[in-house]
Amino acid sequence: MQKRENDKDSFGVYQNISLLVFNKTIVVKRILQEWTSFSLVLVLLKQDGLWTYK
Repeated sequence: MQKRENDKDSFGVYQNISLLVFNKTIVVKRILQEWTSFSLVLVLLKQDGLWTYK
């Protein structure tokens, strides 16, 4: 009986970890998307001559 309880606990921990990883990947993807669009805007500005690198 004790073993079954332990298995359930470890499964819960595993679920929590996978959930954390899942959330992190979503956040990272979102950050990457934001950064990509930001970079695109910078490139466009640079092409327009409004953005000058010093």
